Amino acid sequence: MDRGLDYAHAGGTMLLSGTGLGASTRNQLLVTAAPALNSGVLKGAVMTTDSGATYNLVSHNGTASTSVYAYAGYTTGAQPIGAPPP
Repeated sequence: MDRGLDYAHAGGTMLLSGTGLGASTRNQLLVTAAPALNSGVLKGAVMTTDSGATYNLVSHNGTASTSVYAYAGYTTGAQPIGAPPP
């Protein structure tokens, strides 16, 4: 179903939520044109696939008519105690 979503002018955050979102062809949010990404992340979008237990940034592979998915490029290495944030 095409809802004509245009979040680029909203100035807020879009929350994508659904059990199994992006995990199969039944649970997709397809985009008709590849969205602009910043370091692999879709600006202003977050997603949860487990009823809000965890949230992830959103990414896309750059091919039109394909689904968005949870960004997986996080760096989560240990930080020394008292060290300033990166």
